[in-house]
Amino acid sequence: MATVLVLSYPEDETAKMVVRHLGSHPVRVVSMDTADFPMDMEFAGFPGSSRLGTLRTDTETVELDDVVGVLYRRPTQFQMPPGMLDEHRVFARVEARHGFGGVLTCVDARWVNHPSAIGHGNFNPHQLHVAAAVGLIVPRTLITNSPERAQKFASEIGGPIVYKAFEPPKLPDEKVIYTTPVDPNELDDPAIHLTAHLFQEQIPKEFDARVTMIGDKCFGVAIHPGSPAARVDFRADYDAVR
Repeated sequence: MATVLVLSYPEDETAKMVVRHLGSHPVRVVSMDTADFPMDMEFAGFPGSSRLGTLRTDTETVELDDVVGVLYRRPTQFQMPPGMLDEHRVFARVEARHGFGGVLTCVDARWVNHPSAIGHGNFNPHQLHVAAAVGLIVPRTLITNSPERAQKFASEIGGPIVYKAFEPPKLPDEKVIYTTPVDPNELDDPAIHLTAHLFQEQIPKEFDARVTMIGDKCFGVAIHPGSPAARVDFRADYDAVR
């Protein structure tokens, strides 16, 4: 039977809304989380053959050849057995990503969105490059590991600048790094040498804009900040935005 596979964490309210909506359509909907693999999910894949493979949990079985659509929203990390050595866990997760995840990416269906497209779009420099190429005005930006370059950039901007992390930390004891105003006098920090940093001119704003494209349809939303922290980065104070 034609199946829509929903891959997200169980508490994802947005995914639940999609599942409820699809309930009125003549299609089977199955929700799973990649965290179920390998402890609570059995998987067999046959890439290059006439049959792609099967996912099986205690409650659901999905033939990947029956999948006509995939909502790939926010699936969580593969869960390994408790007590596994850290280096073994890292190895097992990498193997799961390439084996289990690799077969999933072969599913010939409509994806929202395909992991390769998500991965490509997650590169912030690429986002800025494409935005400029299609005619949008982007803030002046520097990516560097040179304190000297950072200081020169701040001098050229001649106004407020911010630092942005490319990805939130993956470690459980690390705090989220939000967009952070930078004091140009602190850009001589030798720690800048240790990795790539994104510095950007700070743009005074009335609101953030988020646009979602579904095919050729465009859905826009304005996120209005209600506190100084939200005005710099709305994620830093969700209670103060509308």
